[in-house]
Amino acid sequence: YLNFSRTLNAKIETQIGLRAEQTLSKGTQAINDSTVKRNYINLFPSAFISWKLDTNHTLNFSYSRRIERPDYGELNPFLFFVNPYNYYKGNPYLQPMIFGVFQLTHVFKNFLSTSFGYMHMTDVISDIMHQNDLTHLTYKTNQNLNTYNVYNVLITATLHPVKWWTSINSANLYHDHYFGIIQEGYFST
Repeated sequence: YLNFSRTLNAKIETQIGLRAEQTLSKGTQAINDSTVKRNYINLFPSAFISWKLDTNHTLNFSYSRRIERPDYGELNPFLFFVNPYNYYKGNPYLQPMIFGVFQLTHVFKNFLSTSFGYMHMTDVISDIMHQNDLTHLTYKTNQNLNTYNVYNVLITATLHPVKWWTSINSANLYHDHYFGIIQEGYFST
């Protein structure tokens, strides 16, 4: 992990970073004599810039690339029965989710903050429902969808109605959209 920060002048501060992660994993299922191996390296850059325009206004920009790996239960291929007609089955072939987050924030007098954000995620892990028409059994598993995008606006106001009381109030507007093809199943969130 590398991180570098620098104050360019009285108004501009910067910070950049880079993290590298290598994943080595091996999952073996003795009953089916199958093995799933993973060996990959990911780079995760980050950047932050703060620009104090004047005594009342500050602009902040940030970007980061992140990873979220599937947990053991999502990877475990065994069947977990909920009742005689429904079960859950893990997916050992799931890929980790990778996402990039951009954020632009304007701060006014440390009282009002307005943020505009965008997140782009790939290989989104989603619950998929399947039904076997012959046995009338339904099962849920996880599958990677193609992409997920989120756009948001967050407005936050910090109020001090009396000396001993601080109230942080926020409103968040967002739009999100999944993109992907599900084969032989129904998507659920």
